Amino acid sequence: MEKLHERELCNIYNDKIVKIADQSLDDYIVIKFLINKKISILEILHELYPVNDQRFVQILNQCSNFIRSKDDLESISDAVRTYYAESNFENDELKEKFLIQFGVLLPLEAISHVKNKIDNIKSEAYTKTNFINQKDKKESIEDSVLNIVFVTTRTKYCSQILQLLLKYFDKNPNKISEVYSILEANYGLVTEREYIDYTLAENTISELANLDLTKSYNQELIVTILKQYLKIEIERTEAHEETFTFGRYKVPDSEKLKQYHRSILKLLANLYNIGSYETRFYIEKMLYDYRRKILTYSESHCNTILGDLRNIRKLFFNDIKNLSMIGEKIVYALHKAEVKENLPIVFDDYIISDRQKIYNNLTNPKHAWFYEDDAEIKLQQIANSYSSNLQNIFNFANQFKNSLFMNDINIELVLFNMFLLLKNDNKIKFLNSMFKSNYHFENRTPISFLENIEKSSMRYVIASSPELEKYEWELAYLTQLEKVKNEDLQTLKSILEANSLPCYFTILNFERLILKDPSLKELLIQKAVNNNFVIFDFIREEEVPKLINLIGENDLKSQYLINLGSSKDHTYKLFQKLGENDINFAVEVLKKIDELKMGSSNLGYMVLHTINGFRDKKEIYKKFIRFAINRPYYYYNNMLDDILKNDSQIILEMLEATNNEQFAIRLVNLGVEVIEDSKQRLLLFKLLKSKEFGKKSFQEIHFSPYSYLFTGSHVPVLELEKELLEKIKEIFEDDIDYINLLIYLDKLIDGKRKAIERELEKEF
Repeated sequence: MEKLHERELCNIYNDKIVKIADQSLDDYIVIKFLINKKISILEILHELYPVNDQRFVQILNQCSNFIRSKDDLESISDAVRTYYAESNFENDELKEKFLIQFGVLLPLEAISHVKNKIDNIKSEAYTKTNFINQKDKKESIEDSVLNIVFVTTRTKYCSQILQLLLKYFDKNPNKISEVYSILEANYGLVTEREYIDYTLAENTISELANLDLTKSYNQELIVTILKQYLKIEIERTEAHEETFTFGRYKVPDSEKLKQYHRSILKLLANLYNIGSYETRFYIEKMLYDYRRKILTYSESHCNTILGDLRNIRKLFFNDIKNLSMIGEKIVYALHKAEVKENLPIVFDDYIISDRQKIYNNLTNPKHAWFYEDDAEIKLQQIANSYSSNLQNIFNFANQFKNSLFMNDINIELVLFNMFLLLKNDNKIKFLNSMFKSNYHFENRTPISFLENIEKSSMRYVIASSPELEKYEWELAYLTQLEKVKNEDLQTLKSILEANSLPCYFTILNFERLILKDPSLKELLIQKAVNNNFVIFDFIREEEVPKLINLIGENDLKSQYLINLGSSKDHTYKLFQKLGENDINFAVEVLKKIDELKMGSSNLGYMVLHTINGFRDKKEIYKKFIRFAINRPYYYYNNMLDDILKNDSQIILEMLEATNNEQFAIRLVNLGVEVIEDSKQRLLLFKLLKSKEFGKKSFQEIHFSPYSYLFTGSHVPVLELEKELLEKIKEIFEDDIDYINLLIYLDKLIDGKRKAIERELEKEF
């Protein structure tokens, strides 16, 4: 061994451990002694398993790189099979661990175990929710039976194991994510095999089609895996010895691919006919999104794309003259894509309906956001053309909004833009049609409409509004009054006696009315249905003085603290005004955030960011530190961490100023935890010594941080901690009164030294 070490062919650590350093030598030993059968694999298995099972697996993997004959493979399989037959595993857990590791060599034994296991388990109810809508449907396989299945799928028995997989899923449907992961990795076109197996892929579709399609969990599994199988280009991960590579693999265009897609679409059509609402919606999205495949692959996969389009038409849209609202949205998108790509037209007899034309206009993002120069002019023309038929527009809009598949955020935006572009008379027609069709805007309130029509028309609009909503329009009208009369005040009081205040109002909407009659303030606050009424989410800078004028500064501060947990005032303009000249209020806000454990939230970050602009920020932070440092686990406080990383001088100033030993030690502990610069950490201990603190209470001092982050080896972190401890020791060495502290530090240093040695041995 020493000669090998001299030639750098092996490493020796502390005369304890030998490790072959040269891969070629490592491989040579495996070939010489195992492949050439100088040592029995069964003997090594008896020697290493289960004590050092990972090393044995590693040896087998090395063997596999040099196996050239069927006899060599069979000799390894025979050894593993013999060990399996001879072993009396203490429990199923140990047996299954063995099959997970070696099932690829024992496929029949693995299949037999899985079958027996499935036959003897009871069926469970499906309780998992929302799998069909999960963004990442794959899940690491934790279930031991499924792990054996996963290993065995890579053998020639993959078709048989598929049947067992689906049988197990039927009994344990809550394993849907793990089953999905196995189906995706091993039963589509692109797997870890080096070739595309269309026979296996087609057989998989047949097995899925034979499941009970009325069961919700089968529907969810099938539609989600078929979406993956229908892909033409697939992400592929390849494992190498120590690395992974990620790439994309494009399945070549062929008759086999077209036939495979036809099988998938036929199964999807069957599911669409009997599926739940969620299943049908999922399939509708798949068909609608197929337009992207047309645009992306029509040139490279023309044969498959044309075949898919013909099958989609035949299976889903055979009656092209009588399309449903949803069906037409899909057909329109597919037809538009096939025309754009100059493909032979499959939907050649499709004629767009008025309903689809209206849908296209209402969902057009150009009409919603006006990001093209002529977009507003075009919408103006559309709005004018619709002005004589607004009732029909709203009827369709209601249908669109009430369908999950048809609903679109742009519908409401475009309708409101149309309203703004109409002349006043047509705006009144617009609102009347909206009322008659019972259409409701989700993000527009009566104020949004009334502030954009002539004052003389407001009363007419209120009169024509639905009876149940009339009080909301009346309230909106009162907020628009420039001159408030006594009868207006009485009207408001009468409305509030009978109704709560809708949640979209804020106290500033009623500013003119409150200034006319201050007693209204309490009544309005009392009738508000949410706690955003006074301190609302987005307060503009110019609104802050108005709020202070209406509510009073002290009352606002009280309300601010009460509502702090619900994160109002997202602009922090109100906090800036209330706290910039009031140290105590700013400190109380920090205390409340700390008590709510929201220091690491956006609220904590933004409050600290705002305080950093205050003249008295240091005093605010020092007061907060005095409070927080007396709480449990003060050295894990996120806000203290942020404060001191931004200005570590604060803690040094506080330490220098204090004569309280307990407080000083807590400051040092906090500093050790949050200050990263070793020179500043040492300065903490120098200040501690200058005050003659820690002679008896040294065991309360944190000489190293309790938490740290590192990647890779732990050794460099431990070495830095040991070095810091040695430098701290130097600070106290010249004072005999610190002898016990020095002995304590020696123990800590020795502990770090031993920890470093353990880590080096482990890493070696």
